[in-house]
Amino acid sequence: MIHSPSCTGCPTCSDDLRGVLRAFANGDFETYSRWLTAQNEKSRLRIHKETIIMSTEYPAPNPYEHDLKKLRSAAATDASRAEADYKTDRLRDLAAGQRDLDAFTTSAPRLTAAEAAELRTYTPPDPYAVDLATLRIADARTLALRKERQ
Repeated sequence: MIHSPSCTGCPTCSDDLRGVLRAFANGDFETYSRWLTAQNEKSRLRIHKETIIMSTEYPAPNPYEHDLKKLRSAAATDASRAEADYKTDRLRDLAAGQRDLDAFTTSAPRLTAAEAAELRTYTPPDPYAVDLATLRIADARTLALRKERQ
């Protein structure tokens, strides 16, 4: 029974809401929580849909675009056509060069499998090893002399 045409779902009109409120009154908070989550999700989806509809941007109509293209093509000189042709040719050459470079760099591996395995086990030389060994020997001598004096 709907008591008003503008009703959006009060306990008088909505069987679903009446059941949820009855569950809440009886201490069934899990049912109430699930219902609230579902309502929040419906609301979130509705708001998101409205945002998408409102944020769709349409370009402004340009009534002069067609006529401007005609004027530009009519006003084009041999120099401007030559420049456009040169630009097209140059971009085509650059793209071909990039394709050749990509084919060269991707076809040849940088390391063979043996070199990669050797590199994984490689340990770099320690430039301080000799000096540290000399200092350790000197420290050992110093300690030995101190023990002898005591």
